[in-house]
Amino acid sequence: MHRDLDGILWALRALGAPKDFMWLVVLVWFTEGLYDLQKEFQFLEFYAGRANLTKAMRKAGNRSARFDILYGKTSKNKNLGSTSSDWMDLLQPSGFLLATLFILKGGPGFVAWFGIKCSSLVAVNKGTSGRSPCFAVGHVQYPSVSTTNALIERTLCLMMLVQACCGTWVVEQPGTSVLQFYPLWVRMMTYFLNLFGTPVHRVTWWMSRYGAASAKRQVAYSNASGIRKLDIGWKRLNRPKIKTTVAYVNREGKKCWKGSKFLKQTEIYPEPFGEAVARINDDLKRTRACFLNLLPVGYPTGPQTMQTTPDTSDFSQARLAECFKYIRGAKTLNLPPAWKEIIPSFLPERQNSWEESTN
Repeated sequence: MHRDLDGILWALRALGAPKDFMWLVVLVWFTEGLYDLQKEFQFLEFYAGRANLTKAMRKAGNRSARFDILYGKTSKNKNLGSTSSDWMDLLQPSGFLLATLFILKGGPGFVAWFGIKCSSLVAVNKGTSGRSPCFAVGHVQYPSVSTTNALIERTLCLMMLVQACCGTWVVEQPGTSVLQFYPLWVRMMTYFLNLFGTPVHRVTWWMSRYGAASAKRQVAYSNASGIRKLDIGWKRLNRPKIKTTVAYVNREGKKCWKGSKFLKQTEIYPEPFGEAVARINDDLKRTRACFLNLLPVGYPTGPQTMQTTPDTSDFSQARLAECFKYIRGAKTLNLPPAWKEIIPSFLPERQNSWEESTN
């Protein structure tokens, strides 16, 4: 199914994907020469940092790719005109389109791991972000919040594409993250439950059990029940070697907390954790929820699906229109006649009503 554009678009619509993203998938599909990808990938690590998961997967014999803003730089693609864009930044058009392409090139049951940027999602930042279970969107007037929201919404699009390609997705976060309460996250989880009759699988574990210097409670969500094997219990929990938060008293005399100088390093996955993920790789593939059994007989063609999919203002913070503009003028875009008749020349900027009220 992962090579069938008609099936992918049907699955994306069933998952509640925004039409704007579905158009991007079509454009990436029919644009030639973007990147020279001759082989399929078994593992993709997004927000990879030091890429300890990728290293472990490659060591285990899995063809893998890593993505992080740390690896990229602004460059020009001759097939996409003169516009410059960072091809390793998911917030840049080339970075998001590159991620889309690699997912479309995923092998059978491939695993995509997303360690979404969490700095404005955790409890220690709620004084600034304003995030809570009841208001997970946060104060969007702050760049740190709006940037994270854009990453969340673009990552949700990529997760839905992984699901539509019958792959395995995993999203990892610190234990205090409010990502699970983000409105569009909740919506996708609801669509998943209605489609597959089972909820997304959730697991928590202590990272110190894998050699981390701090206890650090972690949580992961996946469409594969095999993810639960990451929880190896709490017994023999290593004593923390560092403190990730420090207390201070503000001007009003109130005791507050902030991240310590050691907090940043806890973002790095310990090598033993990468090895553990590699060990459960086959379990993840075997236990994933897949669309193959849900496709109806004689499902509609891609153009038919797109023509009956409504435009919405959902995923407005993902800013998908700029990605569409970036690739729509590609010199090597080769659309079949059926697609040329219906694909738009541009996409309007989307805005939700709650965004309008904050401007």
